[in-house]
Amino acid sequence: MTRRKLLSQLAKIFDPLGSRPPRAITTPRAELLAALLLARMVVKFLNATELKFESVHLWSDSKIVLAWVKKTPELLQTYVSNRVSEIQQLSQSFHWHYISTHDNPADLISRGVTPRKLIGSTIWWRPQPTQHLIEDEDEVEIPDNELPEMRAGVALAMTVPIERFPIFDRLSSYTQIVRSMAYLVRLARFIKSRKREVVKGRLTAKEVRTATLLISMLQHFWKRWTAEYLPELQNRSKWLKRKVIKVGSLVLLADQNAPLLQWPLARIVAAHPGDDGTIRVVTVKTANGAEFKRAVTEVCFLPLDEDEN
Repeated sequence: MTRRKLLSQLAKIFDPLGSRPPRAITTPRAELLAALLLARMVVKFLNATELKFESVHLWSDSKIVLAWVKKTPELLQTYVSNRVSEIQQLSQSFHWHYISTHDNPADLISRGVTPRKLIGSTIWWRPQPTQHLIEDEDEVEIPDNELPEMRAGVALAMTVPIERFPIFDRLSSYTQIVRSMAYLVRLARFIKSRKREVVKGRLTAKEVRTATLLISMLQHFWKRWTAEYLPELQNRSKWLKRKVIKVGSLVLLADQNAPLLQWPLARIVAAHPGDDGTIRVVTVKTANGAEFKRAVTEVCFLPLDEDEN
């Protein structure tokens, strides 16, 4: 009988979680069941004996199993996770170590050996593994990308978009922003005076201070407008009376994966009322000519029609 078949038979006898029909078991899983069996037997022995031990050392010749025992169970697949969790609970105060196949006396029985060779075997009659094996326990490491039975996960990075005035995304220097705003103020005064007030030359200190104040006011207004006003455009008909949906109305297409200021504009080209006469779906057309259907709850009606009335 090979070692793999022996471990499979032990798994059927001592593994209460394996209630499903028997099937082929991988070698790492069989080694894991052997480690679980070892932990259970040691705990039962310690509970039954009156002897006191300063420390308990457990040995396995499977680097994969030792790597699993060090992992958080939630990172492993269900079969391995359940058994690793039990091993960790049983052997909280124990020390796990790696022992090579050539130094493992248990391999003599699992692989098969004649009585004559067993009598002359040094590793079988050796009382304990050599001391250097204990010192090298932390050197057994397997990278996560090479370790089997790891639970596949997706790492998501979520960032909160910072809404700001678009002019800050077009100019790379705050000085350029202030100077540009100052020239805009000078142009506005020129237009307001009906081309009578003409100011030439470099910007004055007063114009720079005025531009800086205007930028602060715009930022404050823009922040409140995006945080307080834009979300109110997407009303719920359960609590508020729905607006009249008209073909040709300009709307914003709500996109939960994009900041509010990046929601695209579209125009309603068709409405699709249900059997009860309520319109729940509309066809919209974007600036690039694309047409598609959207639920009414996923569009924000702009108050342009109300201003016209």
